[in-house]
Amino acid sequence: MAALLMLSGEAASALLEHRDVNIRFGAIDPALMVIDVSMAALFVLLSIKADRHWPIALSVLQIVAVMSHLGVSLRRSQPLAYAVLEIAPAYLGLLILLAGTSRHMVRVRRSGHDPSWRTSSPR
Repeated sequence: MAALLMLSGEAASALLEHRDVNIRFGAIDPALMVIDVSMAALFVLLSIKADRHWPIALSVLQIVAVMSHLGVSLRRSQPLAYAVLEIAPAYLGLLILLAGTSRHMVRVRRSGHDPSWRTSSPR
């Protein structure tokens, strides 16, 4: 689920790509902001549902990307800083997803199965 969400967000962002950092990150891109806010909301929902820690880290990284838009809107951010705060969370998120997948594989190898996430609310 998280991988699908990340791929769809990256695909949508790629459609908006500009080569020049000053053009792409010189001002807020409303479409990119909508993508980031949507992905952050979905990662937070995934974190609430999951019994794992890595979705929480993905949510935090996506919220950092959303906050980068706030810095630009307040005129407190340079294009390079906006670019780093927008791009770095995506790459770090891929590393976190890789770590979560690796941990899943270890659990399956060790016990033959991986317990699913919560199926209902705790009582």
